[in-house]
Amino acid sequence: MIFLSKDHEETYRRYIGKAQVHPEDKERKSLFYILSGNSDLRTKDIKKIYDFKENMLCVGGPEGLEKLEEKFCLCSSSKALLYLALNLYSSSYESLSFTDTFRHLGPENYRLVMQALKIRFE
Repeated sequence: MIFLSKDHEETYRRYIGKAQVHPEDKERKSLFYILSGNSDLRTKDIKKIYDFKENMLCVGGPEGLEKLEEKFCLCSSSKALLYLALNLYSSSYESLSFTDTFRHLGPENYRLVMQALKIRFE
């Protein structure tokens, strides 16, 4: 697995450990890979996205996602990454179109997405 920085790797490993993620759980691995890899998302309160006690997402449906976006004041690239992370975890979460996701990504976030897709689907 390729990490973008030492902070990315440390945060990812902390999330994986805290959630007690099984080695074959590609959904949670891809979610945490994105959430820990983007500096904007990494600074947000992960507990508003993921409940480590219940070991599940705590973003409830479209309304919950909208409220989360408002609280976090996400820029377009961070919003695209959050939507993708949630959708990689569970396809029941709303996703942006392929074009809308990739149009907002700079080179570092593009690498983040490509690695997350590999984690989820390889």
